[in-house]
Amino acid sequence: MSKFSLRFVFVIFLLAALTGAGQAATLPQDPPPVYNQWVYLPMVIRSLPPMPSWMGPAGGSTVYLLSNPKNGQELYAGSWGAGVFKSTDGGATWFPSSLGINPAHFKINSMAIDSLNPSTVYAGTYGGGVYKSVNAGLSWTQTSAGMQPAIVYSMAVDPENSNRVYAATRKYNLVAEPWGGELYRSDNGGASWSVILKDIGGANVQDWVYSIAILPLDSNVIIAASHEHGPYISTNYGNSWRSVGGADPSGRSVVFDPTTDETNYRAYYAVWHLSGFYRSNNLITAWTSCNPSQTDIKIYPNSFILDRSDPAWMFAGNFYLDANGNLKNGGVLRSNDSCGYWNKVGLANRAVYITALNQNNPSQVYAGVVGNEGIWRSVDRGASWFASNTGYITVPALSTVASSSGSVMLMVGGIPGKEPMVHTMYLSTDQGITWSLYNSGLSPEPNRVVANPANGQQFFALTKSGVYRITVGAGGWTRASAPRLDSLFPAQPGLDDTGSGQADWLNELRQLMPDEDWAPAPVQRDAVSPSASILALAFEPANPSRAYLGGSGTGVYTSTDNGANWTPAGLSGATVYDLVVQPGSGKVYAATSQANTVKVSANNGVNWSDTAVTGTPKALAASTADAGRVYVGTSSGVYVSVSGGAWTPAGLSGQSITALAAHPNRPGFLVAGTGAGAYYTTDYGATWQAGPPEVNYMRINAVSFDPVEPGWVYLSTGLSGAFRWPLTP
Repeated sequence: MSKFSLRFVFVIFLLAALTGAGQAATLPQDPPPVYNQWVYLPMVIRSLPPMPSWMGPAGGSTVYLLSNPKNGQELYAGSWGAGVFKSTDGGATWFPSSLGINPAHFKINSMAIDSLNPSTVYAGTYGGGVYKSVNAGLSWTQTSAGMQPAIVYSMAVDPENSNRVYAATRKYNLVAEPWGGELYRSDNGGASWSVILKDIGGANVQDWVYSIAILPLDSNVIIAASHEHGPYISTNYGNSWRSVGGADPSGRSVVFDPTTDETNYRAYYAVWHLSGFYRSNNLITAWTSCNPSQTDIKIYPNSFILDRSDPAWMFAGNFYLDANGNLKNGGVLRSNDSCGYWNKVGLANRAVYITALNQNNPSQVYAGVVGNEGIWRSVDRGASWFASNTGYITVPALSTVASSSGSVMLMVGGIPGKEPMVHTMYLSTDQGITWSLYNSGLSPEPNRVVANPANGQQFFALTKSGVYRITVGAGGWTRASAPRLDSLFPAQPGLDDTGSGQADWLNELRQLMPDEDWAPAPVQRDAVSPSASILALAFEPANPSRAYLGGSGTGVYTSTDNGANWTPAGLSGATVYDLVVQPGSGKVYAATSQANTVKVSANNGVNWSDTAVTGTPKALAASTADAGRVYVGTSSGVYVSVSGGAWTPAGLSGQSITALAAHPNRPGFLVAGTGAGAYYTTDYGATWQAGPPEVNYMRINAVSFDPVEPGWVYLSTGLSGAFRWPLTP
């Protein structure tokens, strides 16, 4: 059958589907993962490999996992820095689900779901209070009226009354007592909050609550596990409280046996001080240890879970660090006899912070890890485990490029779970589906990666101590030979790419749970001078052997031997954010820290002149398809210079532009990145359209077109790796 016939059949099929849709229209509740098979107008199908739009590397620290009690295929994950992720296939794949959450609040500390209406979900953040979604995570609204600037450690929704919601908090940004611990209740679905428990331990302590449990069959009964003052109980929806002794005071997780009621209920309480688990019956009058043989167990907030259909089965996340910060006794713990005996069932060499259970299919258990390995899943009650991170991308991407041969991609990104963020290089040979560290010989941290337009396998890394290059498949990174650059950028210690991350997860845990008996303060990585940084590299289109680079305090350097050697090319001492060579004219344009000015050289950097523009220039773009124009993105929008003339506005007025790229073979087609999403124009900037909604709330660090498939645009985001955006070529 001819291509035309196939397209005709497809159009007829599509029209029939659209006609039928009017009879029984059903809108999906959740966006499915997006794959790279697109239909354009006119109706033409492009046959492309199935690839996710969100590109890895996958993983990162997971602080919370939440399962829909009525649909076990639907799960939420609270990441430590990249917001909320969602799965609609039982955790096999994930996608970002944070629209409406302020990126400053993307450390998700706790979550809760309304069991009566599971489309209503709450997210408690680290420092940003509470957010609420009424459409199963499609969008969120901050709902913290009446609440202090809060770290929200635990949330719970009354199973009998959707309007009654609880949030356990402490004041944000405190490092010593009084901690400002306050337990809140909302009686209107989070619209406003009132304090119902405070001053635990006295006004000078103000201890906080880590975990809340509501008795399912009698929701007036609530237990709160406090940080260092043990469990508290209320039998009147939190209007009054009393302390219950008999257990170690370091409460971290508390749960009710869901099959009991207030006449004879059973509760479980897990602690931090190595003594594990406690059980109580008969109105919680006392607690007794239910695992006296267990030692070296540290349970983390809200990580104790049990099977509602068979409460004898229970799980808990555990890990313990020794005095040197090394992992000890990690993994998932399981009991199948109501807390009588616990055994380790997996992930023993990982720091398991949170566990979750598919209540519709209790053989499916989930574990969230702090460090760099994200989410793990078991389908046999914990007997075996496998990583389940497809689409769970919490790595900030600084730069992403593909080779002109189409065989490899490189990305500058962070290492998941490490704080402060460590920049590193990743390699993909399957168009961004999987990634591996690619650091051999590269030192120290890279800022940007640039592909050589004349060599499909060669890339350049712009780092904090100079420029490195590599030919993929022909050894590791080598530093460019240039005595002047070596003097300007002395060799620095390399980054830690061992994957251990011990010091980094200690930094995380000190934020998550302050005032604990952690190991001594972690040793920080060797510092690199902030002035030692290459930021920009541009090749001359007509002669790719010639290139220009610049950086923080470097001025401009040029190379005539494909980046092997570099010599000064003017603007000595200037900070250069970006460079571009205008096709046809060979003029070099430099965006520097000098406000309202773009630097231009017509003689390979021997002399430079100032041209006036509005705002501080940050990004430059030009294309051989549009040789007469050069574009600059500034803190005040996009501007264009035609044939060397004055800069004139080209749209996005008032927007701060963070990245800019011109289509390689379509005149007037540009993509601009901002601090909160992307835009594109097909008419030289006369009109601009919003980019993909998935990145609307994210900083775009870099934009690049795929040299083989220029309909693909790579948006390097500040939160969730790179987004592959299909645009009509």
